Amino acid sequence: MKFKATTILTIATALLLTASLAVAEMVQDSDGIRSPPPMNQVGPMGGNSMGNMVIPPEKLEAIRIIQSHYAEQLFSLRQDIRAKQVELNAIMLKPQPDTAKAKNTFRQIAALQIKETDTLIDMLARISIETDVRLPMLHTGQGGVQAKRE
Repeated sequence: MKFKATTILTIATALLLTASLAVAEMVQDSDGIRSPPPMNQVGPMGGNSMGNMVIPPEKLEAIRIIQSHYAEQLFSLRQDIRAKQVELNAIMLKPQPDTAKAKNTFRQIAALQIKETDTLIDMLARISIETDVRLPMLHTGQGGVQAKRE
């Protein structure tokens, strides 16, 4: 009985922690739109920049608007990925893990990561087309997992 209570408490704590991290990841703008954390807009020499690129304020605003369009979908996908990772950990931390269930849960995580990456690619392509600002694909998925498409 004590083992069950400890396991449930551990899972609940992990869910609470991942949920709070996911919420902290989102930034609420003054207009009430949740968007991803802002890109570095002030370079080391001042002014608006992303890495070594200097970007005019109107293009930065256009990029922010495009990011906010994708923010809710990306946020939701990342929450789903974290929840599945907690589920996978709960399966694997049992004295006798159900390997079939663990493999299936991992495949679900991989499918969600593919959706997340597809969404990021769509967002970056739209930024490139609409603002003429080229941004690299820096995200490789949670834990760098590479999954094959069915």
